[in-house]
Amino acid sequence: MSPLPAIPGSHRRGPLHRLSSWLKGPSPAPTIQLTIQVSATRLVQWLDLLTRVSGVGVTPMHAVARATAVALDREPWSHAVVIAGRHRALPGIDLCLQVPGPDPADEERRVFYRWLRTRAPQASVPALSSEMQAGLAPVPQGTPLPPCAALLTGQESSGVSLTHAPLPPGAACPVHLTLNPIEQAPLAIHGAVVTRRMLIIGAAFDARSFEIHEATTIAREIKLILEDPRRLETVDQFTGNLTATDTSTELELPDPTEAERVEPDGVPAPPEGA
Repeated sequence: MSPLPAIPGSHRRGPLHRLSSWLKGPSPAPTIQLTIQVSATRLVQWLDLLTRVSGVGVTPMHAVARATAVALDREPWSHAVVIAGRHRALPGIDLCLQVPGPDPADEERRVFYRWLRTRAPQASVPALSSEMQAGLAPVPQGTPLPPCAALLTGQESSGVSLTHAPLPPGAACPVHLTLNPIEQAPLAIHGAVVTRRMLIIGAAFDARSFEIHEATTIAREIKLILEDPRRLETVDQFTGNLTATDTSTELELPDPTEAERVEPDGVPAPPEGA
């Protein structure tokens, strides 16, 4: 189908114009859409500690990159991309990170800055931060994505959660993770509704490379790694800075005792039956 002619005097493309452009282009890759909900209280504390110890500013983006690299590295069957309709093996876990920022030519506009990290599982979180700051470069619109194991992007809108982020058209990348800002959100723990810092990650997996159970396995591994921050450390990094309870996720901790039960206003709860 040929594209519709442009309407004289119109500066915006209507829905029919966008539809015609899509029909004449390649079909988008089928995706498995998942939402990863991470209780980020310990993650934020660990990142603050890591920043003080290493002297390098680290963010949730660097932690998610490290967790994604570790999760993918444990599953050899995930080391492949689809190029020209054929599966091709990747030499390693290469991650592409994109973050929004001001346009160097016009500070009023927002553009993406991109950085490709090869052999990502071998890099610590501080190394990812330092190398990313040095390697980020603005990406002109329409620049193709290089073949990589996963694409990580961030969005800046607080109060708006992006949970469905499809794969970029024509990208040789089987995983796309979109990070939302960490915000306080209600969470049910042991029958009580409390507020916790939550990190919501929208995940899209190429259905040509992943089955549903494989995609959920990777997503769950990323969640568990982020909720147990010590698993983000490399062999040559410091260990033992957190307490023993930090080896379990918040939902895996035992039920609180009567003395530990506290009402939302900070007043100890009365004994049951009182």
